[in-house]
Amino acid sequence: MEGQSPTIYQDIVGLIEGCVQHESAVVLHVIPSSVDFSTSESIKICQKYDPRYERQIIAVSKIDKHDKGIAEKLQGIGSGSLCLPLGCVAVLNRKQEEIDAGVSFEEMRRREADFFRTNPAFTDVPQEYLGSQELIKKLVLIQQDRIRCTLPLVIEKVKEKIQTMREELKQIPSVILTETDTRIAFNEILRNYRRAVEQRVQGDYEIKSEKTGEKFNQHAREKWDDRIADHLKM
Repeated sequence: MEGQSPTIYQDIVGLIEGCVQHESAVVLHVIPSSVDFSTSESIKICQKYDPRYERQIIAVSKIDKHDKGIAEKLQGIGSGSLCLPLGCVAVLNRKQEEIDAGVSFEEMRRREADFFRTNPAFTDVPQEYLGSQELIKKLVLIQQDRIRCTLPLVIEKVKEKIQTMREELKQIPSVILTETDTRIAFNEILRNYRRAVEQRVQGDYEIKSEKTGEKFNQHAREKWDDRIADHLKM
């Protein structure tokens, strides 16, 4: 197509893979009822990162155009189906004329319920496989479960990050605002130099700051020198 990137397919696949490769992600496939689930392009992409289909759920669209055997297909039985731990849910889409007529979602849900109730193909299908309301319930439960599983790990990572940032902040010299602050900082540098010389003479190279008990930081000392020099020029 004119004006379209020649790598658009690879770009789209790369975008999808960037989202589904994370173990915390749950993939919602939207696949027409007449399509073989196992040959769906999105299923093939996700299979690379979730070969057991543990993080995938299918919303079966265009259910009014279903093929024979749809009841078994929704339950992961028979040709063209997939047995997913999270399952499949069939939904009835609004047709273009219904969209043009401004049919509300509330009215569409009523029509959807009537469709599944009166269509003999779904007589023996458990309610959990039918309707947008069931899909919403399932997604909410999945979200709750994923939060319970992943939140402790997220909290632990946040704590580790906070601790790392605190350690980095300790390396930042205190603000020097007054002549007294300058004198205190200068005296500390002198003490550290004296201790450094004494310890090196004794063969001890694990030099620590007298004030903090931490290893003496050469980079931090240079920052102190520069800031004291600037203050003395004032």
